[in-house]
Amino acid sequence: FGTSSILFGGKLKLSTEIAFSEFDTNPTNEFGEEADKAYRVTVDGMQDVATLLASPVMVKLGAEYSYVGFSFRSPANPGIQPDREGYSLKKDTLWKIATLSVGFSTFNDNTDRLVLLPRTRTHTWNTGLTLAPPDLPSLTLNYSFGDQRSYYEPEDFGAKRLVERDRLEHM
Repeated sequence: FGTSSILFGGKLKLSTEIAFSEFDTNPTNEFGEEADKAYRVTVDGMQDVATLLASPVMVKLGAEYSYVGFSFRSPANPGIQPDREGYSLKKDTLWKIATLSVGFSTFNDNTDRLVLLPRTRTHTWNTGLTLAPPDLPSLTLNYSFGDQRSYYEPEDFGAKRLVERDRLEHM
């Protein structure tokens, strides 16, 4: 289910989506169905901010927040990554044949904060320059940097084995 609204004379667009899933991966066990949800909210806007050499300079801004639950599955989109929550921001500056893009996103997994799973946080920074002269091939240069860190690792049982081994050696 989704909605889309255009506001302020077409300068701002708001889109929402929500989906629910309910499935049983193993109907022979006693656990039954698993239900979950996914949703996304996107806001995009465009505005002329200046004129440079008799051509307008436009800025496009966008933001998106999304959540996909741990048990969410979709036959319509089987490649969707479950167990993910985060947001992304993007800014494009357009002038004549050039577009300069800058973006940032941050996502977390382990949305249910399960104790047996770590929580991984991913940050990504992007920038790009596109030159698209009329009647010629366009040229795009991109740079992307990502950082992924894991938090709340489950306890390692290795130390426990060492204690048991030491106790056995002393007997």
